[in-house]
Amino acid sequence: KGLEFDEVVVLDADERFFGDEFGRNLLYVAVTRAMHRLTILHRGNPSGFLPE
Repeated sequence: KGLEFDEVVVLDADERFFGDEFGRNLLYVAVTRAMHRLTILHRGNPSGFLPE
């Protein structure tokens, strides 16, 4: 599966950076690496790939 971390922080998880298919794949990898704590931050509209 790859490396896992105790905590993962995803910065700027909005449509600008994670709005296309490549961004979706990057977001998926980042989110699935958190073992205990996941923090997702965004400034504008959150990425459509994030649950509400």
